[in-house]
Amino acid sequence: NNFTQPLTLGLLEEKFNLSASTINKIVKSMSSFTFLEFLTGLRLKKAQELLESTNLSAMKIALLSGFNQYSTFYRAYKKKYGKSP
Repeated sequence: NNFTQPLTLGLLEEKFNLSASTINKIVKSMSSFTFLEFLTGLRLKKAQELLESTNLSAMKIALLSGFNQYSTFYRAYKKKYGKSP
């Protein structure tokens, strides 16, 4: 529910009193992805939906999708979808 907010393994460690490796193991057992891969995938899916359904700029969509830097968003989007946002 909070994937567009700033999330790190450190924040989850504090919130759930679990180690980063335990969190990664839990996420991987449920999704076959690491926490960061899973989080990035959710954010990219949201970005793609916004790109297709709005006229917002790619930079604004990156922020709304939870990416705090456009360059990070651009690289991840291009890697996943094979084209620029």
